[in-house]
Formats: sequence, structure tokens, C-alpha cells
Amino acid sequence: MKHHLFLFAITVLSFTACRSSFTDWDRFELSKGGVQSFSEARYEAFLNDDGSWEQGDPQGLARKSEFLFNETGTYIKSHWYRDSELGEVTIPQYVDGKMIGSITENAEGEKTGESKLIEENKGYRILEAYSPSGELESRIQQRYKGALLLHSQTTHFKPDGEIQFEMETAYSHNRDGTLHTISNIIDGERNVSYELEYLEYDDQGNWIRRVAFDNTGNPDNYGVGVMSVREIVSGLPENHGQLLHSFRVHNSKYHALTKHWCNWGLKSKHGSGQRVSGFRCLVDDNLMWLKGSVLQDYFHRASR
Repeated sequence: MKHHLFLFAITVLSFTACRSSFTDWDRFELSKGGVQSFSEARYEAFLNDDGSWEQGDPQGLARKSEFLFNETGTYIKSHWYRDSELGEVTIPQYVDGKMIGSITENAEGEKTGESKLIEENKGYRILEAYSPSGELESRIQQRYKGALLLHSQTTHFKPDGEIQFEMETAYSHNRDGTLHTISNIIDGERNVSYELEYLEYDDQGNWIRRVAFDNTGNPDNYGVGVMSVREIVSGLPENHGQLLHSFRVHNSKYHALTKHWCNWGLKSKHGSGQRVSGFRCLVDDNLMWLKGSVLQDYFHRASR
């Protein structure tokens, strides 16, 4: 068996910004939208004599990931599996519709890490990742255009704060916004460059199978790669628009019409006219209240 490519991971952009006409569907290369969730697993891949790629064994430790979206294309949660068992859950944190970080927990609900958006301005952002005890583990500087990540520089730190190593990554894209090449440089020396070949698409035009392979001409890596396989769940939930949960905030009754983050309004009599209070809630999979925020409240009530 030929020498395998060293561990290869395509980092999907996990922070959203400058939303404008872009959604998280675009950033996860789901350009057709309307996706509830998708899972992605990675496998070893081998090039056959006829030029086709053959799927091999699962690759790496985090063998499967799953990403969930609401009905407007906002990323709301991700699950990471190891050997079909849930390893970690990442929950993005939003303020006024903008993601400011994320919290990662293990299967027992214990916090295992946290990320924060430190700076963002005109196609440039800085992200930092912290250990459960609050120690800085890594800092990522990213440059992007619209929904496309163009360049990132990642610095990893030792527990004492010294730099462990640095990695620089450049991305190029195809016309449809999908990734074309990924080039990594570690500690100032060229490491490897990957090219991506798309093998299969679903009925909506979203890719569901692709291979990343070393395109630098290294003979040790010829004919081997990493195959990513996606399973995509499209369409709105069956219970979209149905009453799922109700609760009271400062003696006013509210209704959640969809699971997870959802927007809705409450019409109320006030004086001679009728007013509408806008509210945003987050409920878990069991439809239990987690938190909420007032979007527009003519009565100036605060949420709890």
C-alpha cells in the first residue's frame, strides 16, 4: 500500500460575518440553499488505473461531522462523531444576528473549548480559541471576499504562551464558489498543496463526493488522497409553521413556530391601537426554553 497523505483537514469557515446577500449555506458550499443539515465523513482514497477514485477506510479520528441550519440558512449547531459515537457538540453564539464565537462541549455536556471573534473589518477577521480553563490555544487571522475564504494564518500556542508552530493557508475557488486548491505553509516552509476534484452532485447541484489530493508531484503521495462524502437533508422541517412551544415573558405569552432560533411577533392592544412586539428565541431539541432577546418591543420589556 502506498504511503498515505498526512492528516488533511479542510477547515470549513465556522464564523459568519458581512451577511449581506450571503448565508451560511453559501459558506458551506450549499449554494442552492434550503438545507436543514448535512453530514460529512472523510475516507482514504486511491486512484485506479482508469483514472477513477476508489473509497477506502475512514480517515482520521473525527470521522464524521454534522452541521445544522435554520430556515434562513444560519448555522445553529454542529456535531462531531468518533467511531459513530458523539464526541463533541459546537454551539455558535450570536448577538444581534452576528456570530461572536462558539462553545464546544463533550457528549456529557462538559465544556471542552471556546472560540471568540476578536476583530472584524472589511474582509479581515481575527479569531481565537481557548481551552476550558481559558488558556489561549490558537489565533487565526483570515482574509475573505464575500462568502469565500481566501487566506488564513494560524498560530498555535503552548500552555506557557510560547508559539508552538504557525501555519499559513491559501485558498482558490472555482467559478461556482467551491474550493479548487488549498496550499499550506508551516513555519515558513512550503508543506503541501491540495487540489480538489468533484465526483458527484445531488439533484440540487450541491456536491456530495469530492477528493483532495497532493498536486505538488511528490511521488510518495501519488495516487492517494482524502475523499469527503456528504449526506444532505434539504427542505423545511415538516413542522415548519406549526405551534411547537409557548411560554411567558413578563406575563406575556409567546409562541415558537419552529425549533431552534426563530423569529415571531405578538400582537397586543395598547391604548387605542394594536402593537406588535418582535422576539427571538432559542429552544432545544426537546422544545425547552434556552434564551431569548427582544428585537422590537413597544412596551420596553426585557427578556429573561
